[in-house]
Amino acid sequence: EPLPCEREIEYRFIRDLLSVVGEDTAGLAPVFGDKPDDITPAAMFAAVERSAILPEELDAELLEERYVVFRAHLEALFGFAVNYTYDGPVVHIRSASSDPAYMRWDTVASDLTEVVIPGNHHSIWRGAALAELAGNVRRFLSQGTT
Repeated sequence: EPLPCEREIEYRFIRDLLSVVGEDTAGLAPVFGDKPDDITPAAMFAAVERSAILPEELDAELLEERYVVFRAHLEALFGFAVNYTYDGPVVHIRSASSDPAYMRWDTVASDLTEVVIPGNHHSIWRGAALAELAGNVRRFLSQGTT
């Protein structure tokens, strides 16, 4: 798959970073909305820092350092192609906010069961969502589905 535009990658990075530390991501849209698709990470992260939506311990310089790794992982993810279909049972557990368009498990697994947990990629690892996630894993493991 082709990579999204640079602004979209930067947006995903900041959204994920804020989600990990439990910060609200609602203020991101206005910061990113009027920026060009090819905005450099330095310019985007400076704008994010000026917006005051980051926790105090984060600044544009730290964002740029971490972004290099995030972008490399995203390039690897988008650059990986599966050349075969797995015919055994597959259980895919995802958060409700995860974009199903990026999942594509149905293209590589013919016996797919999908479970959607309320929340986002990071919040499903806490509280009631974690209990629901664990309950699903237990249920499928006890059925012999791997």
